[in-house]
Parts: sequence; C-alpha cells; structure tokens
Amino acid sequence: MNVSIKTFASVRDALGYDERTVSVRDGSSVAELLREVLGGAPGLMERAESLLVAVNEEYAAGDRIVRENDVVAIFPMVSGG
Repeated sequence: MNVSIKTFASVRDALGYDERTVSVRDGSSVAELLREVLGGAPGLMERAESLLVAVNEEYAAGDRIVRENDVVAIFPMVSGG
C-alpha cells in the first residue's frame, strides 16, 4: 500500500526530501514505517523517540496502524520562548 511521507526541519535535511510516497506492507504501524523511512539516514533512527509523527494531521503513537493513502508527517519537537 502507498503512504505519503512529509518531512520538516532537521528530518527533511537528514532525509533530503520534503515529500515522498513510499510503499509499505498492509498493517504496518507508525513505528515500522519510521524504521523503514529513517533507517537510511545516519543518526536519525537514534533520535526516532524524540520525533513527532502525525497521521492525517493528528498526532500518532508508534502503534498506530497506517492505511492506504494516509499522509504521515515526521518532524522534530520544537520549543520556543
């Protein structure tokens, strides 16, 4: 099944793209998707627990199952003052 990935800030810089469609197996979780997407970026997988993920504009935990045509956004936590 196909899922759209959108990346922001340091995640975008590490992966080298803003948006991409990836193919994952049916029943994949957010955590499995992150392993697949982040695995090719040195140092990024080690930071996976500090990244935020949204599926279809709603924050999602690692056990959330992604579905065909979902839009998954991956971005670092931000802070401001």
